[in-house]
Amino acid sequence: MSRAKSALLRRDILQFHYAINTGLTIRVHPHLFRHTSATLFLEQGGEIRHLAKILGHADLRMVMRYTHLSNKSIKVQHEKFSPLNHIVGKLNKDRIVTR
Repeated sequence: MSRAKSALLRRDILQFHYAINTGLTIRVHPHLFRHTSATLFLEQGGEIRHLAKILGHADLRMVMRYTHLSNKSIKVQHEKFSPLNHIVGKLNKDRIVTR
């Protein structure tokens, strides 16, 4: 086995060991943290252009590959910007009845 393959194998074993000890049930790797951090940055209100600088990317398309939409963020955006919610909100306001 080559030295490089041996080093990769040791790294994979260590990552697996740390993941098991922390109770994680998914495959853990360094880019997982990079992807997760980028997604959380945007979900918490960070600007995508600032994130591009932080990640060291000049092209926003590359940043888009790093970020993932969570179901929570999709639901929040839908509730905030859905035209249907905007219309229904106007229909549900208190009415003045004159009789």
